[in-house]
Amino acid sequence: MNNLASFFVTLYAARELGPEVFGTLGLLVALSMFGVSLFDCGTSVSMVRSYNANESTWSVFPTILLWKVAFGAICVLTSFLIIPFGQVGPLVRSLGGPEGVVLSVVASSLTSVWFTIKGAFQALGYFRELSSLLVGYAAIRCILLVTLVASSDPSVFLFLVALYIVPVGLIAPIGWIAFVRKSRCEGTDTSVVWSFKNSFATLKRVFSYGKWVAVSSIAFAVLWRVPIFSLNRQENLEQVGVFNAGMTFVAIFVLLNTSARTLILPRVSAMSTNDERIRFRSSAMKFAVPYTLVMAVAIGAIALVQFFVLGPTYRAAVPVFLILGVGTAVMMFAGLFNSLVHAHGVPSMDAKANLAKIVVLLLALAIAPVNVIATATVFAVVIAVGEWGLFAALYRREFKQRNVAE
Repeated sequence: MNNLASFFVTLYAARELGPEVFGTLGLLVALSMFGVSLFDCGTSVSMVRSYNANESTWSVFPTILLWKVAFGAICVLTSFLIIPFGQVGPLVRSLGGPEGVVLSVVASSLTSVWFTIKGAFQALGYFRELSSLLVGYAAIRCILLVTLVASSDPSVFLFLVALYIVPVGLIAPIGWIAFVRKSRCEGTDTSVVWSFKNSFATLKRVFSYGKWVAVSSIAFAVLWRVPIFSLNRQENLEQVGVFNAGMTFVAIFVLLNTSARTLILPRVSAMSTNDERIRFRSSAMKFAVPYTLVMAVAIGAIALVQFFVLGPTYRAAVPVFLILGVGTAVMMFAGLFNSLVHAHGVPSMDAKANLAKIVVLLLALAIAPVNVIATATVFAVVIAVGEWGLFAALYRREFKQRNVAE
């Protein structure tokens, strides 16, 4: 429901703002999501794995949360220093001015805190409570959407506030209180002995694993924004807007993929034997045919909706969506298997794969024509082939381990 609410807010923005201004919103969201990866530093995933692998106690959650709040506050205060400099450089101008940069930093820091709270629910398996929170999150977004519709002249900044800042600012503290109460009701020891030594040891343990998760997350975020900034190098916001309209619908699949990984991560993190990993791989492979059929129908249906709902201005985005949709679907299926990097405890493989994709994508875009179709095709091929390349590398690692064990 939360993903659906986000989709409708973005869809309304696409129709209301037009391609050029919607391109600015796309850049703001891109900067915000990159900031989330930067602020998170891989701690949310590392924290879930650390707890489920019995390497950490419940205190890991408030320790990481406190660090996130402090670091986010410092970054937000620092971002205000850009305001006196005004319209500096084409990138700041394309973001709507220094105010857009500040709002993106605020959205990034708040969303990063929310990721930590969601990770805490994941680690302890409180998925029903997390689902309730996400429904509340979606409800807030829907209310804000109605408010925006009633507004006579909604700005690009208001859409960013409606998508991230206000909903996350409201749901994050509610979520943390609910998590602590649920933990206590389950009889979990929620006592925390605060000391610099304990906190430093916890952060060191989480970051020692999370550093590669951070590199992977940041690289993945950059990877998805490279096409947008590549098109923006000609300062043609209309092309950026059309491409971003295509990616808006692809984001539905990406969000669903994130939700699936939310459920899988605690289970995968606890796997310690090849037999467990083989069973997981076999179970996932059984969904290949149903997954292909569902995704084919979904891509076709959404393409029709995009063609008729967004109107003639965005019809050029339909082929962009079809290309990106197929590439994303192929990438997502391989990505389910590749979550096993956390079972092996080698997030560096995922990070290196994402970095390699960025390098290949940059080289390919440098020689490809600067238009939305060529950019979408290059991007779709890179993300699909790159993810299956990681699948092959991970499978080879497991094969070697089986031979050694025998």
